[in-house]
Amino acid sequence: MRRQLSSIFTILLVIGFAGCGGGNNSPSPPPPVVNIASGKFLYVANSADATVSGFAIAPSGVLTPVPGGNVATYLFVPTGLAVGSAAKVYAGSSVSRDVTTFSADLKTGQLSNPLSLPNNFLVGLNHFAGTNATHLVSCGTHLFALGETFGPADGGGTYSVGWGGFAFSLNSDGSIDPYEWSGFGLFDSPPIVSNGFIDPSCRYIFHANTAEDLAVQTTVDTAAHSGMAYQGYAAGSAPVWVAADPNLKFLYVANSGSNDVSVFSIDVASGRLTPIAGSPFAAGKQPSSVIVVSSWVYVANAGDNTVSAFTWNPTTGALTPVAASPFPVGNTPGEFVSVTTDLSHSSSGMLLYVANQGSNNVSAFVVDSNGQLRAVAGSPFAVGGQPKGMAVLVAPQ
Repeated sequence: MRRQLSSIFTILLVIGFAGCGGGNNSPSPPPPVVNIASGKFLYVANSADATVSGFAIAPSGVLTPVPGGNVATYLFVPTGLAVGSAAKVYAGSSVSRDVTTFSADLKTGQLSNPLSLPNNFLVGLNHFAGTNATHLVSCGTHLFALGETFGPADGGGTYSVGWGGFAFSLNSDGSIDPYEWSGFGLFDSPPIVSNGFIDPSCRYIFHANTAEDLAVQTTVDTAAHSGMAYQGYAAGSAPVWVAADPNLKFLYVANSGSNDVSVFSIDVASGRLTPIAGSPFAAGKQPSSVIVVSSWVYVANAGDNTVSAFTWNPTTGALTPVAASPFPVGNTPGEFVSVTTDLSHSSSGMLLYVANQGSNNVSAFVVDSNGQLRAVAGSPFAVGGQPKGMAVLVAPQ
């Protein structure tokens, strides 16, 4: 039975985290309020040691490791991470081409009960078409696994045929239904791509075709398990990451080769992209990812270890640099996530995190009302080796 698609990107969990005391036998005072989580948890996929790090997020933005520490993914080079319903966390591999599902403890955030979707079913070498689970996106009742697509080679074996993905139906308990899936292509040449953005209706996928300098819009019908239609639009040199504003009016594309950001307006009826006036806009060196947070756009610059900050015009989509931008981060910054926080700790009510692949940590920032970034006390926070994908679980407040 087909499930109705919805626009659920965050997970509604039952709040119930309490701070822990020290590890010695002497009495110790309770931790300060700012170190107690507010039902929000950050998870990080560590590609070098095949683990996931979990943290409770305090209202101040401070990260406290969840019980159990880093957990094994049973994947080879995990890079994708997503959250779904019923307290599930999904990790995907860009090499072994499979997905592991974890259950998150509703009180502590600890991950347990890993369940692997078999490699030779999801995206195996013996399949006609498969995909690396480079990037995972949970959208409504589906989990999208996006990556490089493989097909059969003459005389046996496989070869890369482009960028594609699988859409898996999610059961009511958040588990992946291995018999309800749809495979689709995203472009017909072998590109190198980092992520895909899916609109809240789960109808359009936007991504970057790095090899051909394109921003690509793809239409998929997961309900009918039908094919796809795609269209490429000229971006800057070597685009690697895309993000859209909350109203799906504009698409922002980080171009790692030309050190800038391309901006397109989005036709919500067709998904068609149109370059805006003034695009592209200069960023730092080798932009690796981009995120839209409320009134601002942030770009991680892997080549100079900074984050560029911009305001974006809600009418035109144009970018204007924020004063004091760019802001320093760790080595080789990559993926972002953002989360709301108590207004007493942030004038904007937002926190921003970026995974630093080269220094094995996560930089944490409070977003001020002018878009400037203010480092959280204790930042950066140590994670596993070469962190890449990140995801946030949020409980009702």
